[in-house]
Amino acid sequence: MSSCKECQHVVSIEEMILIQKRKVIAMNKSYVEGLKRALKTLEELRDKKDKDRLDYTFVLVSLISIMKSSVTGWIKWCNIERMHDIFETKEEIKNLIEKMDEIVVQWVKMDIDITNNCIKKMERETIKDAIKSKKKKKQKSKAETKPTMYVA
Repeated sequence: MSSCKECQHVVSIEEMILIQKRKVIAMNKSYVEGLKRALKTLEELRDKKDKDRLDYTFVLVSLISIMKSSVTGWIKWCNIERMHDIFETKEEIKNLIEKMDEIVVQWVKMDIDITNNCIKKMERETIKDAIKSKKKKKQKSKAETKPTMYVA
């Protein structure tokens, strides 16, 4: 038994657990509402006409932020000690894993492709910069080695 300081009555452990469960339910409902609002905002961003590069960058950042929020929520949820009780059957867990597996594999493949493309672009830019640098050094050394004539 525990005592509630605000109302000065005794609260049983069962009541405390029930209160905590209600808080978790409320937090999860709030979380879902936040994700729904994010999807609505994303839809509005997608529907915007005449988008420029900044708009597209904002959409990309929004997509990644929404995904981050979702993944962070899943990590917290999966770390609940009694999560295995939430799924009533092994089939529920297997179905969830199959769906997530497909999404994660697609995401990681896309990540690898985009990262490899970025690496290639950076390598090309680095080579161009190195060539420019060598040319500047040659021009500078030629200028330094030119004989100077003085007119008296």
